Amino acid sequence: MPNIPRTEQREAARKRALEVREEQRDLFRAIKARRISLAALLREGPPACMRRVLMHKLLTTQPHYRDNRFREAMDQAGAGFAKTVEEMTERQLLIVARDVEEWEKTHPIAAEEMAV
Repeated sequence: MPNIPRTEQREAARKRALEVREEQRDLFRAIKARRISLAALLREGPPACMRRVLMHKLLTTQPHYRDNRFREAMDQAGAGFAKTVEEMTERQLLIVARDVEEWEKTHPIAAEEMAV
């Protein structure tokens, strides 16, 4: 690593953290409004900004996809409830994606949920 003064290094880290949080916020909003399919996102592999997000937080961004459904999906995948996206295996993500896809088909988005 280059010899960068600590204050510059900290400022660069803060700037990068802010960018990641902004990317996450935008992605969460798009998922909630269903501009982006959560199932497709899980199948393709979530973007880098989502790697450290808890699966619980990611899955419950969907309106009406709550704790019981989350637990069932994680049980089917054989994954713990406190896993982050990066801790999930490809197989586990595919199993959860299949569950989310079934859920998305049976829960059409309401007009009031689109106003994000």
